[in-house]
Amino acid sequence: MRRRSFLKPNLHIPRVTDLPLQFLKQQGLKTFFVDLDNTLTGWNSMEVTDEIYNWIENVKTYGFKLLLLSNNSSPRILPVAAALDIPFVAKAGKPRLKAFKRGAEITGDVMQQTVMIGDQLFTDIWGGKRAGAYTVLVRPLYRREFWGTRMARWLEKIVMNGWGDSGFDNKYIKDN
Repeated sequence: MRRRSFLKPNLHIPRVTDLPLQFLKQQGLKTFFVDLDNTLTGWNSMEVTDEIYNWIENVKTYGFKLLLLSNNSSPRILPVAAALDIPFVAKAGKPRLKAFKRGAEITGDVMQQTVMIGDQLFTDIWGGKRAGAYTVLVRPLYRREFWGTRMARWLEKIVMNGWGDSGFDNKYIKDN
């Protein structure tokens, strides 16, 4: 395994709404584990845009199952999960594997049929890869974030620069 490749996502796209649903369906993937802060909503926000609502409905129409997988607490996640009508795992502790296993129990799918979608390399992508999921890195929705996340972004830039394809200029970068 090349250095840092354990952090490299299978897909790298600008926004969750840019996810190539037909492509993922053709790969035999069935379930999306989706991060919350700066992937579906702003950091610490419970506001879900119409664009995200419509995307969630489109994902369901394609036959994918959805699950919110977040390091946030239940009181933070519950209103969004209820509004989107999808289950969740709170206090996930990503990149630890326990929450990924719990998510697989809830959805009834194996991790090899699961896509982990998130905006952070060291939690979402690393955790998803460790669990055996297909991983998708999205650009954070907003610049406002938790101070610890802002620090991690600096390290993410170093790692991504080592790949030579760190920008989001391409629609998506297929498998690494």
